[in-house]
This record gives sequence, structure tokens and C-alpha cells, in this order.
Amino acid sequence: VSFAGDQSWTDLTHAAEAAIFVARVDRPALLLDLSGRVIEVNQRLLTSVDCDRADLVGHVFWELAWWHSRPIARERVQDLVELAGTADQHGAAVVPLRRPDGATVPIQVTMSVARPDRTHLLAEVVELTDARRTIGLLDERNQAVAGAEARFRALVAHSRDLICRHAPTGAYIDVSPAAAACSA
Repeated sequence: VSFAGDQSWTDLTHAAEAAIFVARVDRPALLLDLSGRVIEVNQRLLTSVDCDRADLVGHVFWELAWWHSRPIARERVQDLVELAGTADQHGAAVVPLRRPDGATVPIQVTMSVARPDRTHLLAEVVELTDARRTIGLLDERNQAVAGAEARFRALVAHSRDLICRHAPTGAYIDVSPAAAACSA
């Protein structure tokens, strides 16, 4: 929260409220006014995009240096701000973000109304490389489960014991030949 000499107490109160609000968001986030100007950012965002607060606060969101190499990204972000501000609708877009070191990473920007009086918008930013890593782990686990299920089915198919597995509805999923012979 900055305290310039020409700010009124009302401005200072709003700035403090904005700082507290955005600090409580558990993901990287920015608080915007309806014109798209960044009012406040949280530390999670500053850390994830490797920026200083001064590079963001006071600037129009879609005019940040992040988007300069990608006009389509700027247009998508501007559309999200306008949609959330005028139609009170949530929106999300996947856009490339250029970091200060020149690296480009895919991010998802989610825009929503932050206050009941519809005077502020919350932009949450999630780097998709983290999501891709998670999806990769889930794929590996799904493949491991599929392999285990195939081994189980092979065991059931060749077993002389009575083995059956059924769904919660009662329908049989796997039945050994011995169990099938008993039910016939």
C-alpha cells in the first residue's frame, strides 16, 4: 500500500482493502478496476511471473509487457476484462506470457467480479506448465492402474477359484471360469 501525500483517507482505505483482499487469494492474482487498470497484486503472482509490484500496479492489464509480443493474447485478456465488467460473467483464456528473462510460458487467466458492487475484477493467473506436469503424473498413474487391471483380469481368466468382481449396481465386471460355471 503506497501512501502518497495527495491521497485522501478514502483512497488509502480502498488501497488497504485491496491489498488485504488480494493477499488472501490462494493463487497468483491481480485486482483490477473496471477499466482494466491493475489496483493490487499478491506476492504469489509476483513470485510466479518474476516481476516487481511497480511494473504492474497502475498499469492497464492488457498493456503490460507480458503481452507485447503477442497481440492476440492482449486482445483475449482485454475481452475477458470487458466481459466480466459489463456482463458480470466469469471467463478464462489460455494465453502465452513472456517473462522478463524472455521465456514464454502458457498461462490461464481467469477473470471474475471481485466485489458485490461490481467495481473490481479479480484476475487469477495459473501457469499451465504446472498443470501439464500434474496431467503427466495422472497419465502415468492411469497407465499403472490400467496395467494392474489387465494383470488382475488375466489372473481371473486363468483361475480355478471362484472369483468375481461387480459394480455398485450389482452388474458383474469380471468373472472367473469357475464362478461362471457355478452360475450357469
